[in-house]
Amino acid sequence: MKSTGFASWQGDLFGGSGTATLNSGAAGPLPVSWASRTEEAAGKTSPEELIAAAHAACYSMALSNVLAGAGNTAEKLDTKAVAKLLAPCNGCSMLWVTRRDAGSGNNRVMVWTV
Repeated sequence: MKSTGFASWQGDLFGGSGTATLNSGAAGPLPVSWASRTEEAAGKTSPEELIAAAHAACYSMALSNVLAGAGNTAEKLDTKAVAKLLAPCNGCSMLWVTRRDAGSGNNRVMVWTV
């Protein structure tokens, strides 16, 4: 399986704007701008936000598989990913995972990835 995304941009980098669209139709077209990457989102998304959402979803799926393989299936995993464009991170993500098991409360796990 392959996944496809599309982008369209009008104008220059700082004053222009565009859209990002998922081929699946699950979301979009989503408005993007340079300001949404470096300043305030103002109702627009950024490539980093899309990467963070994808990273959180992928990590949750992988972790659920590892836990299930060890006979320790979680009832629910909530994953928050933060992707940064600018220093000091320059393209890394930080993940926070909250795991809930039936009757045992929450455990918070922090994972740093690059």
